[in-house]
Amino acid sequence: MSKLMDMGYKMKNDHAVPTPSKPGGDNKINYPSLHLYDKVPPDLMKKEIGAKCRVEIVGKIISKGISESGQNKNENLTIEIEKMGYIGPAGKKTKEEYLNSSKEDRESYDKEDLKVDEED
Repeated sequence: MSKLMDMGYKMKNDHAVPTPSKPGGDNKINYPSLHLYDKVPPDLMKKEIGAKCRVEIVGKIISKGISESGQNKNENLTIEIEKMGYIGPAGKKTKEEYLNSSKEDRESYDKEDLKVDEED
C-alpha cells in the first residue's frame, strides 16, 4: 500500500485587480474532483453527499503534462478508468488488511486514520 497524498491546494490569485473575498478567504483549501457518469459503482451511489470513503481504481494513464506560467507550475494527469469499486469508509481497513501490511504502512495508516477521525 502506498502512502496517501493530500490533494488539497490553495488557489493562487495572480490578478492585477483584487477580487472580493470568497467564503474561506485565501486560506480555503480546494480539492480536485472526479465526475462519473453512466456507470457508477452501486455502493458509492448508496452513500450520502459528504460521506468520506475509500475507492479503488484500476485504470490506464492516457495523458500527462506540466504547464508553466511564470512561477506557477500545474501538473495534469488523465486516467481512463477501467474498473472502480468501493473499499470502505475513509481511514478504515479490515483487521486482516492491517495485519498484512508492513510496519511502516501501519504507522502511516494510523496517522491517516487519526486525521479522518478528527474530521468526522
